[in-house]
Amino acid sequence: MPIVILKDGVHMEEERRKIIVKEIEGWRRNRLLPEQYCDFLDNLYKDEEEEDGAKQILGLSVSKIRNGKPTTWLLLFGLIGLFFYIFYYFTSFPFPMQIAILALATLAFFWFGVRIRYKKPSLSLLNLSLGALIAPVGGSYLLVENDAAKWTIALVVAGSALFWMVTGLTSRFPVFHFAGWIAMGFIYGWILSDNIPEPGWAGLQISWLPASVLLAWFGWLMHHKSKQTGGALMAAGAVLWIAPELHGLFLTELSPWILQMILFAKLVAAATVLFASRNKWIEWVV
Repeated sequence: MPIVILKDGVHMEEERRKIIVKEIEGWRRNRLLPEQYCDFLDNLYKDEEEEDGAKQILGLSVSKIRNGKPTTWLLLFGLIGLFFYIFYYFTSFPFPMQIAILALATLAFFWFGVRIRYKKPSLSLLNLSLGALIAPVGGSYLLVENDAAKWTIALVVAGSALFWMVTGLTSRFPVFHFAGWIAMGFIYGWILSDNIPEPGWAGLQISWLPASVLLAWFGWLMHHKSKQTGGALMAAGAVLWIAPELHGLFLTELSPWILQMILFAKLVAAATVLFASRNKWIEWVV
């Protein structure tokens, strides 16, 4: 039986090492230990073969790609061919079939991405990203093709944003949680510009800043329980902090020079607050 020599010089049998590695993955999934501790333990108990096969392509080790069976390659390219066939003839399918294809594709990418979250993080992120893009893009396309109302399209995008948030929370990819809030911000800005074309200087600030403060506050409250969730909320609040000026620059006729000056003043204020509170938020981030 092969023997693994650990970095501290202690010998351990291969089977015991595998059991410990599985325990570490269990601690990671159940959030019993912080991520950095789990990463440290993974590196500590990683054997030489794992280190040699560390190079990966889309989450697959180079050795697995080289040693892949011909049937595996045929199946892979068969699936790719099926994908292009569906993509090419998608518009000729009946409308209910188009909906079913988009729904099944989205669910399949999300299911597989969540399933391999800890085993193959990069491949998991790719699958989750594809699922997150298919839902709003495909849904909006179907609605536009069928002359749907604006509010219907807004509801579809809002549903996709909620889907992103849930995905970010369950898969522990905070980028999706953050993207969901930003998508909600776009919908809010669209509704605001559609109903109030010229909100004015004060109107812009009143329309956006309360949402920014609330998100940042909730993020600060949540960071004690979940750093990733708190970080996503605070990042979304930071973006909404400058949303009034971005809204004014792109969607109104207000003076760009004045908007730029306000934006500069806000950035200076944000930098001052971050500098003054650096002792607190640095400990949180680290």
